[in-house]
Amino acid sequence: MANVLVTGGAGYVGGALTDLLLTTEHNVKVYDSLVYEESYRKPVPFVFGDVRDMDSLRPHLEWADVVVWLAGVVGDGACALNPELALEVNWFGILAGEFSSCPPALYTERQTRSWMRNLP
Repeated sequence: MANVLVTGGAGYVGGALTDLLLTTEHNVKVYDSLVYEESYRKPVPFVFGDVRDMDSLRPHLEWADVVVWLAGVVGDGACALNPELALEVNWFGILAGEFSSCPPALYTERQTRSWMRNLP
């Protein structure tokens, strides 16, 4: 049994993954800033937070055996509105894993595809 942290767990893909993880023996925790939602109602521990705030995120990374990094600014429209924010949020998980003692992580291509089209 593993401790699984799902960043962006309130999103469309993160929510579906959380539902699947609930059918396993793993301990699941969701970390999300609720950009697209008003509340979180799944029966798992939830932490409201910004993935760019390493001081807030660190204890949850230390708890986790694995991180599924789904936090991201998604869609061409959202990324075009604030490309700097999209770059920061969508790359932060990769950078955090490279420069800290983060647990093993899974990433998705979705996190980078949209904002790359909007770079100057």
